[in-house]
Amino acid sequence: MKEIWNIIGDKEGHIYVCGDARNMAREVKEIIIETIMTEGSKTRTEAEAYLKRMESQRRYSADVWS
Repeated sequence: MKEIWNIIGDKEGHIYVCGDARNMAREVKEIIIETIMTEGSKTRTEAEAYLKRMESQRRYSADVWS
């Protein structure tokens, strides 16, 4: 989790998720939210807002299918 936070939090990196929308994409999104909460010291609400900001900045993109 520290490595993920280093990329998305400290370095403002990008994440691209490709794959199954039904399970994999949801699980990856949940892990990212948990990482933001744990490593970024944020509440769940703050972590979800952080991820939404990443999406609006095109730092989090998903190409998923069902």
